Formats: sequence, C-alpha cells, structure tokens
Amino acid sequence: MGRGGLSQRLFAVANAIVGNKTGGIAIAAIITSMFFSAMSGSAPATVAAVGGLMIPAMIQEGYDRKFATAVIVSAGSLG
Repeated sequence: MGRGGLSQRLFAVANAIVGNKTGGIAIAAIITSMFFSAMSGSAPATVAAVGGLMIPAMIQEGYDRKFATAVIVSAGSLG
C-alpha cells in the first residue's frame, strides 16, 4: 500500500479537508495514519509507510523533526 501510492492519496484527501487550518499538515498526517492503519491493521506498517512520506513533508513545512516523528508514531499506534 505504501509503494502503490495509497498513503499519498490518503494524505491528499486529508490535506484538502484540514490543510488550510493551523497545524493542518499535522492533522492531515493523523487522519492519513488513521485510515491507513484501519486498512492495513498494523501500527508498525502504518508508521513506516505514512512516516516515510509525512515526516520529510512536515520538516519541509517547518515542523521540528522530533515533533513530526512523535505525531506519526502516536497516530500510527492510535489507528
């Protein structure tokens, strides 16, 4: 699912919904992780697939590396 681009498409939908709000990319990352983990059923797979895409994107947007990592790990385990 990660190689097929599903995580990117899920993020695009989530970002379209909440991306314009303060902290929108972090919220979109959480929503993406929730849907991805619901489909895969695996928290580690969610963190690997969504984290590989979202952590660099969040850092590029100005988020702290530790914060971006914590958001993805927490969201993966919530799913």
